[in-house]
Amino acid sequence: SATNRQVASVERVAALLRSRIIGQNQATETVISGLEAAAVGTRASGDRPLSFMMIGPTGVGKTETAKLTSSGLRYNFYVVPMEDHKDRHGMWQLTGTPQGYYGGEGMLTREIVAHRHTVLLFDELEKGAKEMTDIFLRMLDEGKVRDRRTDRDVDFSQCVIFFTSNLITDVPKGAEQNALRSLVQKTGALRPELIARIGTIVPFHSF
Repeated sequence: SATNRQVASVERVAALLRSRIIGQNQATETVISGLEAAAVGTRASGDRPLSFMMIGPTGVGKTETAKLTSSGLRYNFYVVPMEDHKDRHGMWQLTGTPQGYYGGEGMLTREIVAHRHTVLLFDELEKGAKEMTDIFLRMLDEGKVRDRRTDRDVDFSQCVIFFTSNLITDVPKGAEQNALRSLVQKTGALRPELIARIGTIVPFHSF
């Protein structure tokens, strides 16, 4: 059955994360539980993508965690370095250039049309164009992103989305979801409604 297949792929992810991501037990177990809840259908909504926000210092395994998740799930893997998309034009590169402007369809939307099952990594979220937040809100709420060039909605509901932030370098050990969420909120870098919609905050600690 589909559920059995999903459970098996989460088991593959769990084995990879537990063997390759060293010294980040809280992070790996947080990701595994989120994937397990989705696989057995205990998550509220199946028409929205699963989403995680990884916080903590650079170089402790955040990107690797997303990459291993995609290989365990056997999903396509796509990274968006947000600092390359700091302004309106950078945002259009991802989601399509509006009619009347020089440009084409979005790199991100095109990728998801080609690969519905993708692990998406939005790296250093706080560096992206502020207007991207509206796109993320709809992506997380409805599982859709509109390509401005083709004027079509692209379905993101089958994706697993990871955001990273390097704003919080010192994450307290053992902190629960509510405490982690308020840490992210206190940075003031992200709109509260975006933080509220991200499924799970994943804490990484410095070595």
